[in-house]
Amino acid sequence: MLYDINIQVNYNGDIEYRQALRKAFKMNCIEDINNADMDEITRDELLYDENAISTCMTFILETTQHNTIFKDLYLITAARMFSQDLGIGLSVLFSYDNFKLFHLVLIDYFKDPYNYTSSSNSYNNLYNHIK
Repeated sequence: MLYDINIQVNYNGDIEYRQALRKAFKMNCIEDINNADMDEITRDELLYDENAISTCMTFILETTQHNTIFKDLYLITAARMFSQDLGIGLSVLFSYDNFKLFHLVLIDYFKDPYNYTSSSNSYNNLYNHIK
């Protein structure tokens, strides 16, 4: 699977959040030796695997967009950006404020997609958080 549901996502700051995203998206981050003189934050920002993000987000969206549970989540979060685009909603769910809870939803869903319902704890926790 493109997205790693076997990791725990926990962070208490921006650097930890970025590290969790890299692990979940299985990013191939290779630091450029020429960046050694940069400050830690700038160097960290350059460790971004756009292909891994794009491929994984496309996979998640294509897998979930026809499921009414996910469609509702995507529309709620897209509306925060004055949009109805499901991809934008998905992106917002990976934001700092939502990622921990959304990761739990993805774990439960991908482990048993046919039995995942709106009564699942992970769904209710995320829904109550974003609503």
